[in-house]
Amino acid sequence: MSATRVESVEVRILEVPLSRAFWMSQQAYMTAGQVTVSITTSDGLVGFGQAHGNPMAEIAGHVRERLGPALIGRSPWEVRSLWQEMFGLSNAGREEVTTGQPHFGTRGRYQLLAAIAAVDIALWDLRAQAAEQPLWRFLGASEARIPAYATGGYYPNGDGDDAGIDQLLSEVASYVELGLSAVKIKVGRDPAIDITRVRALREAYPDLRIKVDANGGWTLAETLHIAPALRELGVFWLEEPLQWHYGPAHHHRVRTEGGIPLAAGEQEMHQWGAMELVDSGDVSYLQTDATRAGGLTAWMDAANYAHMRGVGVAPHHDGHIHGHYLATLSGEKYCETFPNADRDPLWHALYTDKPTLADGHLTLSDRPGLGIELDQERLSAWTVMSHLVTQS
Repeated sequence: MSATRVESVEVRILEVPLSRAFWMSQQAYMTAGQVTVSITTSDGLVGFGQAHGNPMAEIAGHVRERLGPALIGRSPWEVRSLWQEMFGLSNAGREEVTTGQPHFGTRGRYQLLAAIAAVDIALWDLRAQAAEQPLWRFLGASEARIPAYATGGYYPNGDGDDAGIDQLLSEVASYVELGLSAVKIKVGRDPAIDITRVRALREAYPDLRIKVDANGGWTLAETLHIAPALRELGVFWLEEPLQWHYGPAHHHRVRTEGGIPLAAGEQEMHQWGAMELVDSGDVSYLQTDATRAGGLTAWMDAANYAHMRGVGVAPHHDGHIHGHYLATLSGEKYCETFPNADRDPLWHALYTDKPTLADGHLTLSDRPGLGIELDQERLSAWTVMSHLVTQS
């Protein structure tokens, strides 16, 4: 692959309307969507990457207008140098002239980091394919079987007055039947309703590892009020309990006064923010997401930093990507999965060849690269925008 060069970069936006709304503490999933990037090289290899975030059109625009053209003619082996060049675009150039107040709200940094993520993941996929190795083995792992948990337990509606116990227990039963021993459900609305949901789940499944995700729904007072009850119910971790405006000192209070392990980091934009979370000492599980925060190059640095300091690594979403580096880590690690096809049709229908979920573990493929294959008919049907960047 030393002489190979990037010949084209294709970016797509995929959207799939869901069969119903899946409510979190403050928002609902109505549409499954992601930005995908396919990089084709001069020797015919095609690397695949993906990004999550919003607005998807802005993420795709960064690939179409800035990243894609800069990649044409470059070697995929330069992945870290390319990452530094792409990240450098997040800093304003001297030639730029802006309207309004400079520095504030310019550059679309969140969207740019997500765009970099999709490109970077595709470059790693290419490298492993060129080496004719699955990415997990290319990165140095001896096996590719990672502990997994199911995320579900969404609220049945948006008004918050229905605990949805029957629906919750039925859903979790389907995950237990898959051999999963750990499940994460949504909390973050009314603390009384949330405790009712968690208690019902604990009574039905005494040995289940229950994780809860508030999606930034509670005030500090609400969090400190509910944390002891969650602890008594044996909750494994409490994820992102506080509303967005709270700072490190408030998270420290939740950990020390609430006495329950905290999980956080899926909203971090880059590895330096993730490292600061680790250094705070208040996060037990780091959840930084390679498809949002600069790709595998950035995420592997953050994951290794957490691993070396005894913090569990439990990235948000996309086990078919994160699992490859998780397989190299010897410490506490978890893959998030979405076994409900109604909630994640992309995972269940877009990928015709993907990791398997059984006996509480996600097992990656032995195929070169990411080890996935796309259903081309669904890819075409679900594409709402596509653009091919080639040599001009």
